[in-house]
Amino acid sequence: MDDMDSDEPDEDHYALLVKAWEQKVFPVIRRRFRNESERKDGLEQIKGALQLGMIDIARQTVEFLYEENGGMPRDLHLPSFDDIKDDLAKFTIERVHKGKGVVIKAPVKGTTGHVLPKFAVRGMLKTFGLQGTVLNVDSSNELVQVETYLRSEGLLVRYWYPLEMLEKPGQGHQRQIMWQQVLDTCNVHIHRSLLRAEALLARMYCRTAYLALVDCCNSPAMEIVCSTQIGSGMAVSAALLQELDVENLKLLSNELLCQPEVNGDIISTSIMSSNSPENCLKANQCSFTQLFYGNNERLVNELQIAIARAATQGEDYLIELTNQLCVCLQIAPEMFCAIDIPVTEVKLQSDVYFPESAFVVVSCSEDPKATKKATSPYKAPWTKVFTYRGHRIKRNGESSKQEVLCYPRDTTSTSNSNDQYMSVIVPCDRVHVHSGVSPTPGIILNFHSLPAQYSLAMTYMETLVKQGKLNPMDEIHGGGSTETSAVSHDMDMSRNFEAVTITAPVIQHIADLLCGYLWRTDVPVILKENVFHLLAQCLKILTNLMPNDDTFNLSSASIALLSHLQTEVKCLYDKETANWTSSNSVSGTGIGLGAGDSGRFSSYFHSLLEASIAASTVTALATATKLVAGASQTSPKKKAKLRRTPKTSESESNVSKPAGATTVQSRSSTDAASASAASVKSEKSGSTSPSNESYVSTKEEMLWFHRARTMTQILSYLSSRDKKDEQVLYEAIKDALTLLNEPTTHSRLLVLSGLPATVNLEQVKKTLIIVCSPLGGLATDGVFLPEQQESVKPLDQEEQAAVSEARPGAGAGAGAGPGAGAAAETSVKGHLIIEVRSKAILPQIQKALHKSPRLLECILPDSKDEGTALEGVLTISTVNRHLFSDDDNDILEQFLFSKVVTKYNSLKEGVVSVLTDIFHSCYIVDSHLSSADTEDYGLISLSKEQILAHLPGNILFTFFNHVRAPKKSVGEQVSYTLRHYGLTTKLDDSKADQSTSQHSDKKAATKPQKKSFKSASKEKLSASGGTKMNTKEKSKTKESAEKSKGAKSLDDGNHPKTKKKYVKEPENALTLSGFLKYATDKVKQDVRSVVNALLSCGYDLNLQRFTSTSEESAVGMMSQWTHPMDCALVHYVNNLSRHLAISPARIHPHEISVSQEELSSSVYKCLQDIAAESIRLRFALLQSLNNSLETFFLPLVDLRPANTLSWSTAALLSRARGIIFESTKNTFVNRVLNSTDKRISDAAAPEIVLDPLEAIGGDKKTLDKTAFCQALLQLQGFASSQFCVKIASGGDPVYPFNVRLIGEEVLGTSGSFREFLSHVASDVEMPSLGLTMLCPSTGSNRGKHILIPGPLVFPVERMLVFLGQLFGVVIRSDIPLGLELLSVFWKNLVNIPLNPSTDLQDADPITYNFIKKLEMVESEAEVTKLCSEYSKGCVGTSLTGEEIELLPNGANISISWENHGQYTKALRKFRLQELQCTKHFKAIQAGMASIMPIQLINLFTPHDMDIRVCGLPEINLDFLKAHTMYQSKLSETEEHIEYFWTALESFTQEELGRFIKFSCNQERIAQTCPCSDGSIDTAHVPPYPMKIAPDHSEGNADSRLIRAETCMFMVKLPKYSSLEVMQSKLRLAINCRDDPLSG
Repeated sequence: MDDMDSDEPDEDHYALLVKAWEQKVFPVIRRRFRNESERKDGLEQIKGALQLGMIDIARQTVEFLYEENGGMPRDLHLPSFDDIKDDLAKFTIERVHKGKGVVIKAPVKGTTGHVLPKFAVRGMLKTFGLQGTVLNVDSSNELVQVETYLRSEGLLVRYWYPLEMLEKPGQGHQRQIMWQQVLDTCNVHIHRSLLRAEALLARMYCRTAYLALVDCCNSPAMEIVCSTQIGSGMAVSAALLQELDVENLKLLSNELLCQPEVNGDIISTSIMSSNSPENCLKANQCSFTQLFYGNNERLVNELQIAIARAATQGEDYLIELTNQLCVCLQIAPEMFCAIDIPVTEVKLQSDVYFPESAFVVVSCSEDPKATKKATSPYKAPWTKVFTYRGHRIKRNGESSKQEVLCYPRDTTSTSNSNDQYMSVIVPCDRVHVHSGVSPTPGIILNFHSLPAQYSLAMTYMETLVKQGKLNPMDEIHGGGSTETSAVSHDMDMSRNFEAVTITAPVIQHIADLLCGYLWRTDVPVILKENVFHLLAQCLKILTNLMPNDDTFNLSSASIALLSHLQTEVKCLYDKETANWTSSNSVSGTGIGLGAGDSGRFSSYFHSLLEASIAASTVTALATATKLVAGASQTSPKKKAKLRRTPKTSESESNVSKPAGATTVQSRSSTDAASASAASVKSEKSGSTSPSNESYVSTKEEMLWFHRARTMTQILSYLSSRDKKDEQVLYEAIKDALTLLNEPTTHSRLLVLSGLPATVNLEQVKKTLIIVCSPLGGLATDGVFLPEQQESVKPLDQEEQAAVSEARPGAGAGAGAGPGAGAAAETSVKGHLIIEVRSKAILPQIQKALHKSPRLLECILPDSKDEGTALEGVLTISTVNRHLFSDDDNDILEQFLFSKVVTKYNSLKEGVVSVLTDIFHSCYIVDSHLSSADTEDYGLISLSKEQILAHLPGNILFTFFNHVRAPKKSVGEQVSYTLRHYGLTTKLDDSKADQSTSQHSDKKAATKPQKKSFKSASKEKLSASGGTKMNTKEKSKTKESAEKSKGAKSLDDGNHPKTKKKYVKEPENALTLSGFLKYATDKVKQDVRSVVNALLSCGYDLNLQRFTSTSEESAVGMMSQWTHPMDCALVHYVNNLSRHLAISPARIHPHEISVSQEELSSSVYKCLQDIAAESIRLRFALLQSLNNSLETFFLPLVDLRPANTLSWSTAALLSRARGIIFESTKNTFVNRVLNSTDKRISDAAAPEIVLDPLEAIGGDKKTLDKTAFCQALLQLQGFASSQFCVKIASGGDPVYPFNVRLIGEEVLGTSGSFREFLSHVASDVEMPSLGLTMLCPSTGSNRGKHILIPGPLVFPVERMLVFLGQLFGVVIRSDIPLGLELLSVFWKNLVNIPLNPSTDLQDADPITYNFIKKLEMVESEAEVTKLCSEYSKGCVGTSLTGEEIELLPNGANISISWENHGQYTKALRKFRLQELQCTKHFKAIQAGMASIMPIQLINLFTPHDMDIRVCGLPEINLDFLKAHTMYQSKLSETEEHIEYFWTALESFTQEELGRFIKFSCNQERIAQTCPCSDGSIDTAHVPPYPMKIAPDHSEGNADSRLIRAETCMFMVKLPKYSSLEVMQSKLRLAINCRDDPLSG
């Protein structure tokens, strides 16, 4: 129990202090100012200081005013906080009000006892010293009527007392009364409350019993019993109960409505105070079902039964069921009342009452007409909202008021973000409001009522649009529909809900209901977001069912609303991005979270954009304009309806509202949480319908919107192969193709010059590989060593001139190539060429080569000058597009020559194959365009016109265009080639047509092999863009070459001789042998021009195609790609990006080259038959997609409905998570985490104190002494917001909390924090903790852990919640938590359904093999033999060793041929349920949701989440070398440093993990390189870089130990004399860890 005034709010001391100064000080000092302006500024300054509690500053200001007069007057008293407290302690008549609790003073005792006061009667003597309640106040006479309960007599008496006889109860006195005083049974309020509670309980019990009876009647067993045993009367009653679907659903809905949380809201904001961890996830799901109901599975199951029954009877029945359940939406806004209360300086304390409402939504909005002023500096909240559901009982039996909301939400924060003004949903019909304490100008409190039918209607709609056949999630993650049906669905399949087909008219009807509800009703923003998502779900289903726009039958009002959404989203986008600046990153240009850590779109914008994109796919703007124009010509009555004019109803007339409040039905629905939409809705509320000018936007104005819609279509096709989006993908493929057309091989070449002539080039090559290996390494055969060249054939005069012109800036004496001019030997000693893996690492490799002591020692072994640098010795130059370098180009020409010519001066086989494909491309293109014969004398011969045909796919033209000299035209080059290497043909005019037809006949009759060759060439060029020739084609090439030798001696004997009127000039045609001869000679003359031509034709230096010949062939290649192939390619790119330590955005598509060894692995097996140019083009497409996702699209998408609305964009991204680069996800997630930090910058971080000695105790260690439990107990008192900090970065990062180790001196916070996480990882895997267990798996999964299945008890639930919080902590800290968890664990965590085959095989191979064997048996004998070895009954053994009956009475039933199929399904389902542990993972997700936005996990694959939380188990030494610094003039070339790295290279991965543990207190290192974006100034996150310092201890080096300072990741390494000593000392250090500085 509590006193009547126990819920009375505290007075605002700051406001009272200001008021006291205004009354007592300001009238006196206002005369001391010189003018009105100074007076106003001075008083405002004093007032501001008082509002912030700075009394001393206010006092100094007053003293300054009286400084000239010798000081302040003595009679001027300046009120202080003590004066305010004294005033508050005084019991004055102004502070007495009705209902206030008071204590009646006892009169002064005399010699004969109590002296009866003059005002009193004798009956008052019994009331002295008791507590009473004020009933009435006479302010003029200062008399108070007090009601007091006399316990001894059981009477309730009322007397009038003078004010001086009353006093305010003290705190101690109140507690004493609270525990001693009983309920006042004579008070009528108690009886009223008891009767009300009794009626509610009786009604609830009756409803529960009735629903239990309905369930019994609806059960299949009841149907059998009714038909056989029960009499007709009972059967009729049962049938009647079965038919009352709608009424039963309404009763069940009211029964299952969620109860308020501890804070009074239905959405819990605190893990510790929540009724269940699952309730903390409500706000992150965008689901009405999850929002309004507790046990929603039962209601959803009943709704599915009702839908199935109605659908089987026809479409009209289902629409009628929709109308019956959604009546409240049809008559809206009649049942949706709203009240607005402007918040002013006038204090308001009143109730807001909505009869028959189930929920009240409280929010706030801004008045657009109010003057904008700075935020009030008052610390106290200016509005508080209470409910009458407090946890304390008053004397009259009523519950005390409970505070459920205050604005601003956090009075200690200076932030004015949307989180300070979030809406709440209160499950009640009456709230109490206190407002008016220094509010921000222009604030309006909004109260909306929701009827009980509303929650049922919205849940019904969600259930209907989630129907199985309309759900595209069946193909999610490549698992197939069996995963979902076997794992995710646990409902009664006898109802056949999955077999029900929902037709388009039903979905259209739901869409019309939602549109009408939005159009006519003032919907709170917190609900409107969910309505937008639900509407988008309906529209996308309609688009899938009815792709033709002409078939849509939505109402004109719905079309008007959908069209208006685009205008609203455009205005909202412009408003929210008004102050955002665009910036560039490696992935492109973006704004907001697309480029930085600030600028998040509101959740209202996210949901509005979702609905707008869905609406844009339903109807075109032109159609919408026509329909809206027709709607604007409706009658005035209809217009009035569209204006949403308030209607007078019985519910509205009974609404209790305070004075000054207004009941509204047409108002801006925007609250302060989404205030950016206020202007848009205010425009809408004042118009009949949007005019064409108000909502029709040009395409230029909505480029970002059309781009977002295009992104949605591309993702839809890539994830689910939606045919209607195929054309959009083709356009994206064509755009990606432009990235591949320009050759980039030259950009990865480096020419090293200045090497001494005596240097050992092989040693230099090995050194280069060692130096470049930590930076990503070199390409295959990436080092070219020069060789001595032999003499070659001299050039003729014409070619020598052409070659001289081909080199830009070359002098007359410049050579053209290895064989230019006379036969001479070219010495290229002192030069070499390297080819790096990626152009992005070129600057780092150049820098590393210049600063490498190892390379300096290799080049100048005799150099003793420590200051010698390679910059003055070694010259490193790049290669330009024309294959020239800034240094000597002879080595470059020799390098190019080695790429195309063998040591016998003949073209390499691969070059011949490439040239053959180039030649055939012209023939194939010409054959597609013309039926004319292009062959003479049995050979493929090409004329000049055919070669010069600039058509897509004719890369022979491209070859000649780039092989020519700069001053020659391509026509002149082709003429020269035909003149010297072509065949001559002579045909007269009279026989031209005849010869054409004869050649056509020859092609069909005498040369059948041409057709097969032609089709083969077409197929080869269209599919692979040119591959190596097979043996048959090589033989054809040789045969053609032999025929060409005697071609000029042939005559036209087969043709009849006729008299020619006109003879044409001889025409030359180019054959394949002539083309190869020309290329061979050209290579000897000018190899650079030939290689340039090959590069321009789409071939790299390894003779692999890097681009397609045409857009058509590119589209054709892309058609063979599937989603698993895309995922495999993304997996390869992620590994390559991690190896190169760069972002995938910096990798050029030409740099993607999957080796044969990699293709042989199971991960990339699906890419084996894919051509290189197809893989590169696909990567270009995925790279462009990911760049747009990172910089543009992901910040626009609301990820919350990913698991609730299967047609949402969030679900689309969830299905496409496998084709999103790991870098893209991490970049976006890091930006979101940085933008959601909640800790105040100057606030102290939470700290825990651990005693490392308590953890030492072997197997007898108690749970409360583990680091995990110690941290749980110490951190449970802190708010989760204190752990929400930005991603750790810099030399002294900020972590979510600090760890202090007793007895250890630690520098900084990094070392102890990493030590704590290391202990936590060991504790979590400890069986005695009761969280995880080793999975019964073998092979690669041996040693992995899974959650312990079973019932979830409270201690385990609390530990799982804390484990989820630790996951969020390590993600924000970027420090891996070294856990060995099975992939099944991460699948469940990221909401991916388990695969009944692969996941069961990974987790429990014994059960999986038994199930497979049992499914394959063919006789009763085999069943008996198999089951005798495994089980004697229909039971199963759980993972924890318990025996569970899988079938009813399974322990007494043997497995037989008849039931073995049923037993197999039950066993698989049971084991999968154990692996799922749904409630366990909900607890972990709830813990993560308190630290980070939990919806982000829907972007991660299981492998991604494993790496992000736990890091990679393998230690990459190359990565560690690249992030190592050498202290005190140490060098990597010193002998003991080389011993150090050689010793680490000989260690196993387990030993390397121990070394990392010894060096920095963690067993794994984060693989995310902070400089992957290419920025040099990017700060490395500790513990990087590792530092190696000398050991300055005295004595013999071999006798000293290796020391480590874990806080700094510093290893102090003595100069050991040999590799053996280094290995021995390292193993001693990592196995014993006896360093006193450790930790």
